[in-house]
Amino acid sequence: MITQIEIDGFKTLQATTIPLRPFLAFAGPNNTGKSNLFDALHLLSLLPSYDLPDILQMVRGDPFEIFSLQADGTYRQRLHIAVELLLDPSFHDEFEGWITLKRTWLRYELTLEREEHDHGSRVQIAREQLLVKPSDERLPWAASSAFKQTHIVTKRRNVPYISLNPDSEITVHQDGAERGRPRLMRRGTRQSILHVLRDAGEFPHICAVRNELLRWRFIHLDPEAMREANAIDGPERMDHHGRYLAAALQRIMRHNGSAQAEISAWIGQFIPGARQIHVRQLDELYRYLIELEMLDGRRFSSRVLSDGTLRMLGLLALQYDEDQVGMICLEEPENGVHPRRLKTVVDVLKGFATDPLQEDVDQNEFTPLRQVLINTYSPQLVRELSPEDLVLVEALTQIGNSNASLRTTSYHPVVQPKYGPLCTEEALQEPTQQRLTALLEERDLGALWVDGALGGVP
Repeated sequence: MITQIEIDGFKTLQATTIPLRPFLAFAGPNNTGKSNLFDALHLLSLLPSYDLPDILQMVRGDPFEIFSLQADGTYRQRLHIAVELLLDPSFHDEFEGWITLKRTWLRYELTLEREEHDHGSRVQIAREQLLVKPSDERLPWAASSAFKQTHIVTKRRNVPYISLNPDSEITVHQDGAERGRPRLMRRGTRQSILHVLRDAGEFPHICAVRNELLRWRFIHLDPEAMREANAIDGPERMDHHGRYLAAALQRIMRHNGSAQAEISAWIGQFIPGARQIHVRQLDELYRYLIELEMLDGRRFSSRVLSDGTLRMLGLLALQYDEDQVGMICLEEPENGVHPRRLKTVVDVLKGFATDPLQEDVDQNEFTPLRQVLINTYSPQLVRELSPEDLVLVEALTQIGNSNASLRTTSYHPVVQPKYGPLCTEEALQEPTQQRLTALLEERDLGALWVDGALGGVP
């Protein structure tokens, strides 16, 4: 789970700091740069698996375009991304088994630089660090004492796990055994340490961060992919477009005896007259097919279900899949959904995310952290949110000395965090909170956004 992200020099994001809650929605018009935040997270998620040249081909835009455009019309030479991560207290490694961490709140930093040469430019890793968050720092959002006791493990340590020495060499410090000399890593500038080090027994915290980034998913549901019947012996996990939905639901219902009834109840809220969701096995084709049974006994297959119904089923598959943990970034979940049904969509998404205020946390039962970040341009969806769930996004444009257009993206949390760099006395003034409360008595959150009363541009 990310508690805070800092980005400087990536596309339209410059000197940007955003505290992230377990559930958070970013609302703004088209072309404001909302997706650039997800692109930065996508870049980080690829570090454990690929070399930098391959990663740059997988992120939206040409490699040089990930660097911010400057006022003089040139691109910046460096970009910096830092994420503060709250990790699960333990994780499973395929060779070492279950590993318990001594520290769960870490800070990972990455700096990329662009080097010009005769044939163009070359992007390389200039800096990489993994630091321990100080034990006296607070989360940027409220959490129950039970949540803190379970998820925040901060045994004292002043030495980072990964650092850069004065000679610009990567140093990996004591980790697993907590003793021994630091190691200099001889690796090229095109590979992350998270890609190189995979020994969880010797480097548990580095591998825990690697494992966390590998769990991140970026979902943009495509109803056409979700309509397909799925091979019985094929993949059983839904991909980022929603493909293999039928097989995923069949697996979920097979492993969880109450999942079919609960998913059907959600669909009943979404579609009046819906009774139950089935996954039928087409024996002659060796395939699974989704069917929706209505109260009058009629059945409709996924081939004829509406886009909104399929998207809702995709969200429910994510929520009820016990293997789906970590962070999900979801683009425009309102697409194809009637405004009156958006409350159900928001309820499902918030139900997926970890509730940090939950008091009845069983410290003896392992429950992985789950986080949901969404992008939206819909005032109807914003209407169904709580103020603390909402960050307003707007684009700022300036004209530089050479008449080049300088475009940056600005983020404005509707409710400022209680702790952290964005916390100011002015933001926490009681009249500000009272004004928001008074405004919400007159109009809903979506209407306030459209009217410009919250400060963002709709």
